[in-house]
Amino acid sequence: MTRVRLGGESGQILPLLGLGMVGILAVAFVLFRVGAATVLSAEAQTAADAAALAGAREARAQGDDGQVRDAADDYARRNEGTLVDLRRDGRDVLVIVRSQGVLNAREEGDGLAGADQTAEQRARATVDGGSEIRLVPYDGGG
Repeated sequence: MTRVRLGGESGQILPLLGLGMVGILAVAFVLFRVGAATVLSAEAQTAADAAALAGAREARAQGDDGQVRDAADDYARRNEGTLVDLRRDGRDVLVIVRSQGVLNAREEGDGLAGADQTAEQRARATVDGGSEIRLVPYDGGG
């Protein structure tokens, strides 16, 4: 038994296959971008936590505002962050730290350089009554 083909049916799957591939690549690109942003945000949170703990440690040692800021800034930089703001609220030290990264970092001049991304995170550390330093939820107050 032979099959009769109607004219113009050959190759109809190719456009659908092309669209499917474009769709898969678009989803992969979005997932990659979201993953990179999540990693950058986690790095910013690590830097913020370290800065808040360092600032609280200095505050516990009776450091003045400049010494507390210097300690927090040092630990933010050690964790590839930039100290944006620091406030003292009683026994608490509140910090805001920004991290910056480049998605798809490539060689300069190749025309494919990635886009800069930034993430900003907040942290709060406190010195409790027994001189223990701990992170507490940052509620933005103070």
